[in-house]
Amino acid sequence: MKKYSCLFSVVFVFIFTSIVFASGDSLNTKTECTVCVPPGLTEQIGSFTESEIIEKAQGFISARTKDSTVIEVGNSPIPGLYEVLALFGEPPKQQPSIFYYYPDKNLALAGNIIDSSGQPFGLDRLQEYQARKMKDLDLSSAIKIGNGPVEVVVFTDPDCPYCRKLDEFLTSKHSKDITQYVFLFPLSNIHPNAEAKARHILCSADPAGEFAATLSGKHDKDAPKVDNGHCDEKMKKHYEASAKAGINGTPVVMVEKKRIDGFNVELIAKYIAESTTSAPSKATSQNMLSAKHAKSR
Repeated sequence: MKKYSCLFSVVFVFIFTSIVFASGDSLNTKTECTVCVPPGLTEQIGSFTESEIIEKAQGFISARTKDSTVIEVGNSPIPGLYEVLALFGEPPKQQPSIFYYYPDKNLALAGNIIDSSGQPFGLDRLQEYQARKMKDLDLSSAIKIGNGPVEVVVFTDPDCPYCRKLDEFLTSKHSKDITQYVFLFPLSNIHPNAEAKARHILCSADPAGEFAATLSGKHDKDAPKVDNGHCDEKMKKHYEASAKAGINGTPVVMVEKKRIDGFNVELIAKYIAESTTSAPSKATSQNMLSAKHAKSR
């Protein structure tokens, strides 16, 4: 069977009460795997079925955190230790995260398991989950900007410096190529005025115009005053879309279903250029998509 060489640099016990240091010797990483199954449970392993592991993992995190939900479980490269994908946080701001659960002793570990190439296990599962959620987004509540043939979905914070650089880049370089669907995800813990600005944008008579003005610094000296109650539902929909897509930072860009985390100019430009080459067919698809969203309102 295939051998796994696994390295724990530092593994944190999930309940954050102690730190466990594991070396290659203590893990016996050079021995043959007793169970080698790709991520994703396809059979009962040991004493537990998939549903039993989900139930036990859910019980573990529910006893220690509020508003947590186990989504799916899979095998890790270490027999008996399972990879768990769960949502944490209060709705609609829940965020997906991976942790590892050992049902035999009812222990959980937070942190990465790194393979011999330096790549973390669990990243693929998290990215696949995020990609699925991004594809199913309802764009009817997003701020629509432009009318180009390439669909670009943006998650942004009005006070995020790189979000402003992204907006300037898309507006100055690709305004004729793209149609933007913008979701506001204010990071209030580091940008205390961001949510007030987001609410102001969403409740204005011209959200697209006010979005551009706000990111240009219009309200940087004085945060706009808004009727929070009036804007609750619109803000909630943007938080829900962000949670569904697994957003936990900004900016995040999706160009024709291809996701880019952060302001990666080269990759964003590359994806737009690739999508532009098939613009005629995409324009037709976009018109159908827009009609679908309009009908659903």
